[in-house]
Order: sequence, then structure tokens, then C-alpha cells
Amino acid sequence: MVLDCGQQNIPMINLGVSGHRFLLEESKIVQGIKAALDAIEAAFGSPPFRVVSQLAEGADRLAVKQILKRENSKLLVPLPLPLDDYLTDFLDPASRADFYSLYGQPGPRHRSAHFFG
Repeated sequence: MVLDCGQQNIPMINLGVSGHRFLLEESKIVQGIKAALDAIEAAFGSPPFRVVSQLAEGADRLAVKQILKRENSKLLVPLPLPLDDYLTDFLDPASRADFYSLYGQPGPRHRSAHFFG
């Protein structure tokens, strides 16, 4: 995959994220995510990341937040349903707010897509 940055094409690493909703020892999981990202950057020279996630509660959001801290990271959110239907899965208002903080954040670092029939 290549990221179009104006006049230059920069190789990009695509990362898919999926995991459990309920997590134990989140700090250890975050350490593992950071270590994995550091290893990828060491092996490939710090290319930008594109993370693909449906922003489910738990592991998805935890990983996405860490990846988006990296320079030039982008987010692709392929939703399996129309947004309003998908949001019915998040009953807690704080969870919906967290979803929107990632999904709807403006700027060139984020991109959203909807895939449903």
C-alpha cells in the first residue's frame, strides 16, 4: 500500500485490529501493542500506519488509540451496518462518546468508510 502525500508516495503499513471486548491488565496489553509497533517501525523504517478497525469496545479501541499516536497514522472504519444501527451495540453513553471521539475526529489523519449491503 502506498500513501499519497502530495508529490511523494510513501510506503504504508496496514494493520487490522480485532479483539476481545472485556480486557484484563490493560497496561500490559498497551505495552505489548507499543512493543509490536516499535518492532514494525524498526524493521521497516517508521512508515506511516493505516489501522483498519470497526472501533468495537475493548481491544479494538485500545489498539487504535496507540496506533494513532504514531506520526502520519490513519484510520479506516469499515462499518458492517449503517452507523445508527451499528451504534445500538454501544449502550453506555461513555462508550458512544469514545466511539465518536475516534470515528468523527476531523483532520487528515482519519478516514471513514461504510461497507454494507
